[in-house]
Formats: sequence, structure tokens, C-alpha cells
Amino acid sequence: MTISMTERLRVALLRTEYADVYGKDIVSMFNEWLSDASLEIGKQLEIVEFNAVRGPLPSLEEILGFDGVVIPGSLSSAYDGDEWISNLSELIRRMVRSRVRMVGVCFGHQIIARALGGSVVANPKGLHLRLSSFEPNLGAYPSGLFNTSGEEAEAVKLHFSHNDVVVSLPSPAEGLPEGVSVASLG
Repeated sequence: MTISMTERLRVALLRTEYADVYGKDIVSMFNEWLSDASLEIGKQLEIVEFNAVRGPLPSLEEILGFDGVVIPGSLSSAYDGDEWISNLSELIRRMVRSRVRMVGVCFGHQIIARALGGSVVANPKGLHLRLSSFEPNLGAYPSGLFNTSGEEAEAVKLHFSHNDVVVSLPSPAEGLPEGVSVASLG
């Protein structure tokens, strides 16, 4: 069966670093991670980068032209007083009010939580660097996102590096992984 690539999956990536701190361009990294998934649903992935640190941030009207938004990690903390963090927090609140689909990775989920009323602090246990395993809460994720055998998902192993943690979620958010403390996930 041949899949027609007439549809695009447009993703806005809000860069949260001044430079490529991961040893690789962040857009290239997300292209690698997401392109296979987009092909599986018959769409051609298009990632458009906006630099949240240097600005300008996209307008809400621009964001509404995308299928979703990714906010990646950062060496900054969600509670830092930098102007770009305040601007990004305001954009997050506007996106939520407009029901924009978004995902935050590391710093990204911390800034989303904080922008919506959650609390983020320096990890009282110190820097967390390790391979962690968790079992996803299948009811909180779209169908087919994780390999499953019947009603149970396979454990997911990810490398984590966190100096900050979300200690309280904004209402009505739910923690997604089961069996892993928030302090170890960041």
C-alpha cells in the first residue's frame, strides 16, 4: 500500500537555548525522532523553528497554523526571571486557552506546568542523571503511542537529566507515568 504524502504535519518548535548545547541541532534531533511517526500516519513532517530566547516568539495566530508545538529542554530554569521565560509563559497560557496541542520535554514540561499554575523548584535531591524506566498510563496517551500487549504497556526506558522538578501540577493536569516519583522525572 502506497501512502500519499499530500498532507503535512506542521510542528512549531520553540527553541529554548541560545546555541546547540546537545552537540546537534535541536530541529534535526526532533526531525529524526518524529519523522517515522509522521510517516506512519501518512503525513510529511515539517518542523518550523522559532527562537524563544532571542525572539520574537510567534503570534498566537501563527501558532494556530500548526498542528502542534514542541517546547524542548533548556539549561535555564522555568522559575528564572528572564524576560524570554515570562514571554514564553504568557504564550503558553494563550495557547492553552486556544486549545493548541503542545508537548514539553524536560524544561518544556516544567515551563508549561509553571505557566499554568504549577510549582517548579530546584530538585531537593540534587542533580538527577540516570536511565529510568516507567510504565505509561495508557489512558492518558493517544491510542497506539506505546507498544502494548493487551491492556498493559511495555515499560519505557529513557535517559533523564534534571536539576529542577515539578512539585505540584496545575489543575486539572495529571501525572502521566505511573510508579515514578515526580522528583525523579523532573
